[in-house]
Amino acid sequence: CSANWQQFLDANVPVSGSSYTFFIADRAYRVKAVSTIASSTGAVPTVDVIKDTGTTAPGGGSSVLTGAATFSAPATTVVTGTVSSTIATITLAAGDRLSLKWGGTVGSITGAIVSVELVPC
Repeated sequence: CSANWQQFLDANVPVSGSSYTFFIADRAYRVKAVSTIASSTGAVPTVDVIKDTGTTAPGGGSSVLTGAATFSAPATTVVTGTVSSTIATITLAAGDRLSLKWGGTVGSITGAIVSVELVPC
């Protein structure tokens, strides 16, 4: 299955340094892949996919990637993030959440999508 975040309106530009929860696990899952794409970037923002547990605030947990994914400067180019090889880092229990932590210069990004591929454990 997949968990996706999509920028629905051009006016809804994420704020650099902010974090947003976009998925709550209803069972155990393992993160298999992370991909990003945008219709236009203007600047080149980064996004990190964070696993939050317990009462951790959005973006306060551990990254499931080895480094934040950078949206490609050429628009409409799919960028694949590198998922951590540490099983405990990429395994979600029921109730764990995934959030996006935005960085870099977000600028006027439009049509942004972040897709996280998950497999049940």
